[in-house]
Amino acid sequence: MKAKIILQRSSAQERLGLGIAVESDDTENRVIAVRVEQIDPDSIAEKAGLQVGDRILQINNVDVQNCTRQQCLSLFQKASLTITMMIFPGK
Repeated sequence: MKAKIILQRSSAQERLGLGIAVESDDTENRVIAVRVEQIDPDSIAEKAGLQVGDRILQINNVDVQNCTRQQCLSLFQKASLTITMMIFPGK
């Protein structure tokens, strides 16, 4: 079942505290899946309820499977103080 996760940071420089793995196809560099690989203890990501293994479907209403690998990563880098994600729980 899909879930909505909201990450709220107090400044653009504040770390979210998550590590992701972006799986892409080799031919067109299109994203196949984005998975949460690491959650820092007591981080914004942990407090929001993200868990290792969760699959990220959307970042700020952008479907990650319509992105290239670089576009997907830039969605996090260019995001404002609030990041909204749709996820599919990994466990």
